[in-house]
Amino acid sequence: METPAAAEPGASEPAAVRRAREYLFANLADNVPLADLAAVAGVGTFRLLRAFRKVHGVPPHRYQLAQRIEHAKRLIRDQAGPLAAIAFETGFADQSHLTRNFKRWAGVTPHAYALAVARERVRG
Repeated sequence: METPAAAEPGASEPAAVRRAREYLFANLADNVPLADLAAVAGVGTFRLLRAFRKVHGVPPHRYQLAQRIEHAKRLIRDQAGPLAAIAFETGFADQSHLTRNFKRWAGVTPHAYALAVARERVRG
């Protein structure tokens, strides 16, 4: 599965979508209900869903999940701790929840990703 990229801040991103995206980043490890996100964005839920999908190609929940995986990748690359701690820090219920989602998005398990990163470090 391809990870949606963060939109470049600017005129092409509506203010409501920008507010929602920023809120998702600020609350990356939290489960954010759509109604709460719409309230932060200052628009209705369906309007936010349509606008967010138009800009980012996916709904807010899926976007946040992709950002959690990207954050987990950074933490793994930085050797920030055991996978269970990384799972908790990135908002997953446990290590197996992280592993299932990581494999779905990245195509490999977090452990395999960590091994690949370690091999790259050795090579140089």
